Amino acid sequence: MNHELKRNLKALLYSVLFVAGGLVARQDRAPVLVWLPALALGATGVLLLGAAVLYQSFTGKPLRLRSAADAKRVVLKDGRDYRVDADDERVVLTHKASGEARVATWSGLTAVHLVAIDGYPVGGISWMLHGAHGFLEVPSDATGNEQFLAKMQDKLPDMDNRAVIEAMGMLHGVKEVWKKA
Repeated sequence: MNHELKRNLKALLYSVLFVAGGLVARQDRAPVLVWLPALALGATGVLLLGAAVLYQSFTGKPLRLRSAADAKRVVLKDGRDYRVDADDERVVLTHKASGEARVATWSGLTAVHLVAIDGYPVGGISWMLHGAHGFLEVPSDATGNEQFLAKMQDKLPDMDNRAVIEAMGMLHGVKEVWKKA
């Protein structure tokens, strides 16, 4: 039995337990606000998860709610999962496990910001490189970040190093550190 099917069967069991708990609470004359949500949530879970389990059992394929393109898209979670490389022409951010790479060229950049959001991607700070490519988010704890910062200071004239230092101490916020003249 595959992992997805086991997970759905476990969730189905919990939904059945919600229904049972709601019925017991109703029998014991518990307030409506206790037993009605338990019954409603449990019954909804039983129906949806039951359908998913049946689908997986008969087809052998997990029920997918995302497109194949979404499944391949790398979402930044932990900067340590990435490597950043910068040469004289471009910046390349590579996901270590999948090998997916995103690229920004120095000549195409229009602005660089530092974004700090407590707990995002995993309590880190990210460089946001804006330009013709859209934007490229480079986590500050990605492998190669020190060399990337040195190359950025070399390639981007008038980079505000004071703003970089201030931004590195932020828990939340956005700080512009360079803008194309």
